[in-house]
Amino acid sequence: MKTLIKKESPVTLSQLDQRLSQAFARFYSSILEPEFQSLRKEMRGIRAEIAEMKEHIEDLYKKQEDLHIEYTVIKEQLCRMEAKLDQVAGETRISNDELPRLKHQVALLQKRIEELERRAAKQ
Repeated sequence: MKTLIKKESPVTLSQLDQRLSQAFARFYSSILEPEFQSLRKEMRGIRAEIAEMKEHIEDLYKKQEDLHIEYTVIKEQLCRMEAKLDQVAGETRISNDELPRLKHQVALLQKRIEELERRAAKQ
């Protein structure tokens, strides 16, 4: 009866090392390397998107800061106007000619505040 199993000579450590190195090299080049390349490409795309989002966020912070400064200036102007109105009211009555102008200034400032609040709400 013939045996189907071939008897091979014992493998040396050097041969085993060489076979394993070749097997790993084939595995790396056929499986791992394409995956790594795909991941690197995807990471470059993600980094680009993150950089773009960062720019948008910085723009939003700048706009918010500008709106806050403008809002603060308007608020301070209103306080000064109110103080001036209180002072004038205490000293004398406001003339009929003065009142429409002051009302108009207050209305303009109120519109600017409302516009700032709308713009701030959109952000």
